[in-house]
Amino acid sequence: MGSDREEQHDQFAASYRDDHDEALTDHAPHSQGEQALRELFAKVERAKREWESAIDSLPELVCLVDRQGQVMRANRTVEAWNLGLVIAVNGRELHTLLHPGCSGAGCELMAFLKDALQQAIQGQVRQREINDPFLKRHILVNVRPVLDHQGQVSATTVVVVHDITERKRVEEAEREQRALAEALRDTAAALNSTLHFDEVLDRILANVGRVVPHDRASIMLIDSDSTVVNVVRWRDDRLTAPVETAQALRVSVADMPALLYMAETGEPIVAPTVKTDSAWSAVPGVGQVRSYAGAPIRVKGHVIGFLNLDSATPNFFTPAQGDRLQAFADQAAVAIENARLYAMLNRHADELELRVIERTTELERERYRLQTILDSVGEGIILTDYEEHIVYCNTAMERLSGYTFAEMIGQTPRLWKSGYTSAAVYEDMKRTLANGEVWRGEVINRRKDGTLYDAALTITPMSVAGETVGYVSVQRDISRIKELNRLKDQFVTRIGHELRTPVANIRLYIDLLERGRSEKHGHYLHTLRSETDRMVKLIGGFLEMSELTSGTAPFHLTPVNLNHLMRDLIEGQRDVAEARGLVLDFYLEPNLPAALADREMVARVAANLLENALDYTPRGGRVTLVTARNWRLDHEWVSFSVQDSGPGISATEMPRLFERFYRGEAARNFTTPGTGLGLAICKEIVNRLGGKITVDSQPGQGAMFTVWLRPSIGDVR
Repeated sequence: MGSDREEQHDQFAASYRDDHDEALTDHAPHSQGEQALRELFAKVERAKREWESAIDSLPELVCLVDRQGQVMRANRTVEAWNLGLVIAVNGRELHTLLHPGCSGAGCELMAFLKDALQQAIQGQVRQREINDPFLKRHILVNVRPVLDHQGQVSATTVVVVHDITERKRVEEAEREQRALAEALRDTAAALNSTLHFDEVLDRILANVGRVVPHDRASIMLIDSDSTVVNVVRWRDDRLTAPVETAQALRVSVADMPALLYMAETGEPIVAPTVKTDSAWSAVPGVGQVRSYAGAPIRVKGHVIGFLNLDSATPNFFTPAQGDRLQAFADQAAVAIENARLYAMLNRHADELELRVIERTTELERERYRLQTILDSVGEGIILTDYEEHIVYCNTAMERLSGYTFAEMIGQTPRLWKSGYTSAAVYEDMKRTLANGEVWRGEVINRRKDGTLYDAALTITPMSVAGETVGYVSVQRDISRIKELNRLKDQFVTRIGHELRTPVANIRLYIDLLERGRSEKHGHYLHTLRSETDRMVKLIGGFLEMSELTSGTAPFHLTPVNLNHLMRDLIEGQRDVAEARGLVLDFYLEPNLPAALADREMVARVAANLLENALDYTPRGGRVTLVTARNWRLDHEWVSFSVQDSGPGISATEMPRLFERFYRGEAARNFTTPGTGLGLAICKEIVNRLGGKITVDSQPGQGAMFTVWLRPSIGDVR
């Protein structure tokens, strides 16, 4: 708009100059007396009046100024802007005219005019947008030199001041609308990214601040069988109401004028200052509120609850913010409704399976709505026609099988057939489905990448008017469950195997105590104690491994001084080492940072590793403990190592070293009693601490086990 006006100003100025020059040219060579001279002056005067009239009709403020910034002429906009009379502004300094009483210190307009007038002398055009506090409007100031008929810069400069307040208001409104649209888009994505009811409520309160700022927010839902509302979520940033107190509130809609208005009209309500608003009724125990905005949560035309915002600042909320809040509440309503549907789907999954045939036609009409829900569940779901060609699969099935939707469409479920499921299973499946019944069973499938997985499969026939038209298959990956069951069976079998020998020995020596010679009783009791200790150690190892794998073992992370821990450990084992003819020494890193770990758990790991080193090092050997500070994979670590001079570990044993119940060749050669759980327990503990355990060994050269732990920020030494 500004450029169009400037072009119009230039056209008027050019027109004026052309008329003036033409008049002089006509007069000079062809003067024919007084009459011709009067006509010439009349022509010039008429052009001047037309130009001035056109300039006066412009809404912009147009001024002619000299090189010192003194106003030589201004159009009538000066009066429209209440800057003075046109006849009174001549000779005034332009900055003073626009900013009466301004000292000029820090004034953006004054600095710009000064610079622009200097540039105009050089024939340059300058313009700038200014949010002017004196004029109380946004202005666009354009400063350009006036050229004479020879194209030279004259002593006069044109200054055009455009009022762009309305344009700025429109631009600001457009920016706000864009920001609102982006915020609503982003919040919609956040709200619809989960179908769990509690998560939806939390995300509503976490995102509503992006649309309407506030100090406190709450969600109220109406009981389905009454007009009582419950506060189901509460978020308090500045006000002081306890969350527990607020979320225990139950109030009647009829007792709260603001809620009653929203329930009856379905419209938002804004109370800029609640103290003077008759629609506001304070809720006991929720703290001081100065400004309030609320929006009904509407689903299919029915109000199911309310989204409330409070502020401790009077006049904080505006009607425009009320409209923004309503737009957000409508999106929240969709998310809440979807979450409720998802919860209902989980509660009535068995019922849905029995009714799927009756609802096939209805499900097709609601396909888009239910597809959103089906794509969010964890089980793989496919629909096939009567000839078993796949017509639909959800995203969980894509993840489970590794095939994309496009790769599965038109194929049959034989696409992931592995050949490891017995023929009897497929025969039973075929027979059950032929009878129109639901089939449930377990199969072994093959993914696109060739890996196998166990699946719990349910296939339900779909029929219309008694005729089967297709099948719904739901499969869930139970490979983990199968593996856990296998490990459980292996664990139980191993327990039985490991306990069989000590139990048999205990029974034997009990019989010997009863029947054997009395002088041997001491030996028998010693053996019984030894076997009992072995059983206690076995059972303790089993229980410890069970606690670690089940996650029930408590871990308390605190700064742990590894140097102190190693000294305590060495002092406790020094006598054992000397009795076995071993040298036990250590090298501790000075100023070693503390490790962030559980001291008791780290002590178990260190004690286990040291006990193994002492057990597998022959007489005359050496066992060394070392602490260090290292960098590994761009991370800082504190570590301790247990190194022995024993027989070492072969390359074939390395991959199985940390398996449960695995005992290597050294254990057999040294006939050292044990359960094969020690290193497995060590690895499980270190993993739970967020660390790593490594081993370096060569046959005949001993072994070194190193535990890597994260340093503590507290750095207790």
